[in-house]
Amino acid sequence: MADRDQHLIDMHRRKMADLGRRAVEAVRQLGDDDVNWRPNEDSNSIANIVLHMAGNMDQRYLAGIAGMTVHRDRDAEFNSRRMYSRDEVAAELDRAFGEVDRILTGLAPADLDRPQQLHTGPATVLDALFLVATHISEHVGQILYIAKLRLGAGYRVLSTPHKKA
Repeated sequence: MADRDQHLIDMHRRKMADLGRRAVEAVRQLGDDDVNWRPNEDSNSIANIVLHMAGNMDQRYLAGIAGMTVHRDRDAEFNSRRMYSRDEVAAELDRAFGEVDRILTGLAPADLDRPQQLHTGPATVLDALFLVATHISEHVGQILYIAKLRLGAGYRVLSTPHKKA
């Protein structure tokens, strides 16, 4: 059981590292205007998405798992209209995913059953890991899609490219 639990932690750690790598590499392909672009005022820019991802990861890993105090303003993550540079956005991704890796490195198999309080109610650390992995995956997908929209044929694929007809 402990081996399986350690495997789950290691698998989650690899998945989060891959998501972080792909998000940063997509952002690095873009310019400053691209990371702040939004199709309309009701949509989020990559910068907003990254602020939200970082806030979510801080809340789940730093506060929820590591027990640190985190002050988060979720609405501000979406409402910010500040212009961010590509380098600032990439640095925030590096910071947040680096903290995730640091927390996961210290996570023991027995910690997976530890109780957590999520917005959906009582849960375990394992529940939180699955929740955050799916949540962050959705947002990385948005970043990749926006990058493809902005760059067109100039976008460098970050996973296995498909053969073009």
